[in-house]
Amino acid sequence: MSGNRKQPDLTDLETKEIYEIKSEKSRATGKREISTYLSKLHIVDHEWKAGVSYSPLPQIIVPQDSGSIYFITPSQGDGVITYKMLSGKVRMLISDSEF
Repeated sequence: MSGNRKQPDLTDLETKEIYEIKSEKSRATGKREISTYLSKLHIVDHEWKAGVSYSPLPQIIVPQDSGSIYFITPSQGDGVITYKMLSGKVRMLISDSEF
């Protein structure tokens, strides 16, 4: 797990869904991380699942980054939200109000 974090990038406590945010090239890593998190969560609660209900905007423009644009792909049932940079530096921001 990158950065030795040991927690999902996004967690929805109401739907009991977890998500990882990865570049398109790292989708497989995200799937492995989701699987690891779910195996640990299922020890205490079997209702947790890979996220499917969160729908991010298809494009995010990051003004602090001089107009970087990212194309975002929602989870395809595996809990992994992917992004692809269309222009600018590699950075992505998601505010709490969007979730």
